[in-house]
Amino acid sequence: MQSILKNVGLSTTIKSCSRNLIINNKNNYNLIINNNNNNCINSNLTIKRTFFSKLFGSKKDDENSNRESSKKKKTTTLGSAIKGGKVEKLQNGFTWSSLKNNDDIKTAIYSIGVNNQGQLGLGDWKSESTLVFNEQFIEYSVKSLKSTFLHSCAFTNDNDMLTWGANFNLQIGHKYGSNTSIFPNFVESSPYSVKVTNFSKSDVIGGSIGGWSSFAITKDQTTKQNSIYSWGNNQHGQLGIGTLLNIQTPNKVLLRDDSNENNNNNNNNNSNNENKCNSNNIKKISNGLYHTLFLFNNGKILSCGKSDDGQLGISFKKTNNNNNNDNNNNNNNTTTPDIKLPVPSNLLDKFKMIDIEAGYFHSIGLNENGEIYQWGKGKLRYSDGNDLQLSPFLQKNDYTSNDQQLNIIYKIIGIPNDEKVIQIGAADNLSMALTDKGKLYKWSSINDDDNKNNSEHNITAELVQYPEFNNERINKFSLSNTHAAVAFNETPNEICVWSLRDDFTLEKKFSKSMFATILPISEHNNNNIKRFTLPVDHKVTDISIGTHFLILLANYCK
Repeated sequence: MQSILKNVGLSTTIKSCSRNLIINNKNNYNLIINNNNNNCINSNLTIKRTFFSKLFGSKKDDENSNRESSKKKKTTTLGSAIKGGKVEKLQNGFTWSSLKNNDDIKTAIYSIGVNNQGQLGLGDWKSESTLVFNEQFIEYSVKSLKSTFLHSCAFTNDNDMLTWGANFNLQIGHKYGSNTSIFPNFVESSPYSVKVTNFSKSDVIGGSIGGWSSFAITKDQTTKQNSIYSWGNNQHGQLGIGTLLNIQTPNKVLLRDDSNENNNNNNNNNSNNENKCNSNNIKKISNGLYHTLFLFNNGKILSCGKSDDGQLGISFKKTNNNNNNDNNNNNNNTTTPDIKLPVPSNLLDKFKMIDIEAGYFHSIGLNENGEIYQWGKGKLRYSDGNDLQLSPFLQKNDYTSNDQQLNIIYKIIGIPNDEKVIQIGAADNLSMALTDKGKLYKWSSINDDDNKNNSEHNITAELVQYPEFNNERINKFSLSNTHAAVAFNETPNEICVWSLRDDFTLEKKFSKSMFATILPISEHNNNNIKRFTLPVDHKVTDISIGTHFLILLANYCK
């Protein structure tokens, strides 16, 4: 079964192998089925959530609660229509998602890349080599997306949080594994609500995912008080709950000023409360592989988790600890303590930050003066098959920081003074910044040449330029350990994606024919950058890149 998602008049097409769509010049969306190749209509292309429910168990309690809470109209999708043998039921192969009682907000999700852990959210494990419309989101109006190694999440316009992908480390936070087991499913290939079974009487107003852990910021619908929840892998205390235990479902994070919050509210001492680092004043959470940053409205930062590489912004020296079993640093004879509860990042006290991003082994922040700072250093090791397992017990930092580097805050220079930074991002040994001029800058977290004989500890950023950008202004970017992508102002229905490594030799060596990525690399052609074009009524509003996969959000544009 073969089809093409195409807008007449565009030179670029979007193919969809198992999700058959074609867009005509009137922007009407019709289903095209090629019945001449019946062999293509097989079980491999129709594996949906019902199959995985039979294999791993279902979530009746969650599903009943979800239906009762959301009361959303049931939609016949392409997968269910084909599986039931009643394709004629499917009137619209493509359908904009809209917020209830608000047709002005229409969204659509597209996915591409590796899908061996269900990380694309398509309801199956089939990897995709081109952008595919995601019918799993037809019932959800999405506001933003986030992706990491093997799992993803979406924040909806009705204040829900959906998660999907690998769950070997409990990172997707679903309450029930099956009707007969307390254990969670190892993989969830369809988006599913975290809110319904964990904090149904609260709105999800923010959150973050990174590595193998997740966070949600909620606001109680009655008291209007904020709470912070975390779940997933916690081997270095990155969940901020005071232990090193992994957590299957969301657990409340208590900050240092939360204990006094009720007293301040009762006394209506709002001016004093605004300067507190409590849940009501939380502005943003960002988590890397093993550490988490909490940014507050007063510009202060709390942090927790692994601190060996200086990524927490906390001042202390490494101490010998020969009994420590450190899986994530090359020097096993020295270590800094794991921080199990959020504590002040005292090295950053003099900065009033307005934005933060946690990279894999480093962190960056943007202050109120438009200056960017970095603390911590590191890069993932790529030397053998274990480094490709994407396990919290196997990922290692291939760079060893010395005692002096742990307490250094690096200033990023090289961005013109007449350009204002509007977005920052960090991943594996790489950070980027986007300015209001539509220009993108990058720098490496490990940049020793810049720091030799440099008492001010500066790192120079360089402009990112490719011919494929067509000198267009960039309005959004995303990056991971494998790829980066940008969206444009002049052509809002297009994105450009490029590889961050010239060749994925190690991945191809061990994965062989199973290797899949966003931009496949052939033996004779290293096609490491490409533009993708959506229909002309699409405007890309968010991009999220994980390891070898990408998910994008588009809004309806008249």
